[in-house]
Amino acid sequence: MDITIPPHNLKRFTAAITCLGKIGKDLYLSFDPLDGLVLSSLNEAKSAFGKFHFDSTFFDRCSAPAVVVSASRSSASASSFLGRGRNTNGGGSNNNNNHNSEE
Repeated sequence: MDITIPPHNLKRFTAAITCLGKIGKDLYLSFDPLDGLVLSSLNEAKSAFGKFHFDSTFFDRCSAPAVVVSASRSSASASSFLGRGRNTNGGGSNNNNNHNSEE
């Protein structure tokens, strides 16, 4: 998957990840280039669940490789996912404007 989050949506995206990180230690991703990105988390006791759906219009760019036939799913640690953002504006600040990830 290849997504670009515009700066004005970055705060909402990271807030969603932070919220899900408080629910459970794993972050589940489901991506479809037409439907967008779904982030979810389930706590260890399976008594709490959180889910955020980001429509494809939320992103500046939202695509998947042509070889992907169905929606892709994966999971990661919420804390490690927040650290994967990449600033492509040339600055060294921690304010990440873009997140690019490939499966």
